[in-house]
Amino acid sequence: MIVDKFVNWLSTLYTRHVESRVFAKRLSTRLALYNIHSRDQLDVIAVNCADASHDEDHSACIPLIQSYLGFYIRLYPSHACANTQHSHSTSETKQHALTMHGIDLKKYKDFQQYKRALGKRSSFFLRHANKALKNGYKIERFAAANHSADMVAIRRSMKVRSFGIMPDAWLVNVKKFGGLPAQWTHDPLPACTQHWEMLFGVFKDIPGHRQGSLIVDRQLVGYARLHRIGNMLSYNDFIGDGAFIGDGVMKLLHLQIIQWVIDSGDPYAAGIENVAHGSIERGSDGLFFWKKKALFAPYRVSMIEEALPEDFDPQQYLELNPDVGESNLSPTQHYQVHGRYEKRVYRRL
Repeated sequence: MIVDKFVNWLSTLYTRHVESRVFAKRLSTRLALYNIHSRDQLDVIAVNCADASHDEDHSACIPLIQSYLGFYIRLYPSHACANTQHSHSTSETKQHALTMHGIDLKKYKDFQQYKRALGKRSSFFLRHANKALKNGYKIERFAAANHSADMVAIRRSMKVRSFGIMPDAWLVNVKKFGGLPAQWTHDPLPACTQHWEMLFGVFKDIPGHRQGSLIVDRQLVGYARLHRIGNMLSYNDFIGDGAFIGDGVMKLLHLQIIQWVIDSGDPYAAGIENVAHGSIERGSDGLFFWKKKALFAPYRVSMIEEALPEDFDPQQYLELNPDVGESNLSPTQHYQVHGRYEKRVYRRL
């Protein structure tokens, strides 16, 4: 517990006082590689988190929606809001402004068109993915509980990755993923097709391979933790075992995720218009060039938000909810991200 708190404190300190100084220089350098000289020149991705707060059957979606609404508002403050006007004047907001690294899937009528564009940008990306496929690697959705030992091994396999030092490489254990499995766990599909978390993994068949006492007959060598929020698909985790990355397994994983989204007709993928993989400022040059070759590009963000109540009064909301002043959000932003879902009073009766 103490170690976790220290790591979180150190991470926060680094984010606030080191990253922000690096990001400004890194942004201009990386935009230039797209022949872009200013963030103002960037195309805009419209983000629609698709509010589910009024649907009792989907109440479990709310924490995920809140998390991403807050994330987009805090870290992508340059957006123009479609339905409301927000103030992004806090120094904290300015300090952490980031630029989304994403793929606008509306540019591709089908997966083959994306694949052709990818081939023109980086033929080796396709060759490596095809090599992984020919070598028997398979992509499947999976439950973390069935492969907890492999997930730990993946995170421990490299002490330093594209985002820097990996505290998980020393601290992670199977408890984080539910402990070692005693029996096979069925992974039900999420209740909501618009807001969900899913895990997609790269597997190598190995007869007799175990996770604790459970024989699974295959090894998990890389995985993506995907979050769908309305029209956005985000790579939350995208991580491979250091011993297998050179086999092209993560390129294969990315390609098959994109193919699933564009071509599968699966209701859980229908309506996804954009894929996000962090920001252009974060991560090593190696990760940046990997994403660039995979056709990720920098974008500004435009939030499509649910309209505020006609009688919403920001000043009264702040007075009635004094803790709002301690947040990094304006009263209007706070209501959009938290107050609406917490049914807070926003105006004196």
